Amino acid sequence: MGSLSAMRLFVLFHQDIHWEYYPEYLRDSLIFVNLSEHNVGKYSLPGVHAFDQASLPGFVSLGKWYAESEFLYNLSRNLSLFPNVEYVGFVHYDYDLSTLSQSDFETALSHCDVVSFETSDFEDDYRQNIMMDARFPNMLQGGGKNCYQQIVEDYNQHYHSKHTVAGLVGAEICLCSAFVMKTAVLQQMMAFIAPLIERGQLNAFDKGHRYRAQGGFLERYFGVWMVLQGVSMKNLEMPHRFQKSTPARAPLCSRIKYKIFKTLRVL
Repeated sequence: MGSLSAMRLFVLFHQDIHWEYYPEYLRDSLIFVNLSEHNVGKYSLPGVHAFDQASLPGFVSLGKWYAESEFLYNLSRNLSLFPNVEYVGFVHYDYDLSTLSQSDFETALSHCDVVSFETSDFEDDYRQNIMMDARFPNMLQGGGKNCYQQIVEDYNQHYHSKHTVAGLVGAEICLCSAFVMKTAVLQQMMAFIAPLIERGQLNAFDKGHRYRAQGGFLERYFGVWMVLQGVSMKNLEMPHRFQKSTPARAPLCSRIKYKIFKTLRVL
């Protein structure tokens, strides 16, 4: 089985932590990362591993419109701070891991390159018509160039390959930057992703920073990279509570509606 002692799971937060979301067996592997400038030093408590993302050496501020991808990018530049770590994971503070079985988790780690906490059917996400179209730089949705077309083009350019969007049909796309990945695989993925960020090319599609589109795009870049690379993945779906605006006690229809808008990055 995969050893949890060789894993670090970064819980990314900007709101209060719900400690009941984290089973006891995970506690030594968890590191809580504050993404907000308003919570500096929060959870500096005995027995809690926590830090502010801006404290990473050489931290590069990308802007809040990059969402959790800002931390993934900066962590990838600082993996030497976490030696002997074989698995690196990321999860939002509002994922409830309390039902995550230790045996299931360890088995998945030992057999797969990636363990996902949330996936989406490619076709469902594609039909949202999220655009990356230079002709419509500040429009999130429409009949222009679908973001998946641009993502596959960028992948092909980087790897000198000839994949098509049609090749993604039937795939499960890991979304929401909620996954655990072998450290070596993360390094390979970020070798593709980092130049995209550093060239600033994603900024051209949301010049007004209205939709946090850069973060939404990068979630899909991660997911497409995993599919086209053929990494082995096990999905262990966990509840995503969205507790700030729609707590678990909210009506089901409200939670579904919120989930749709959250996926679109309009909230």
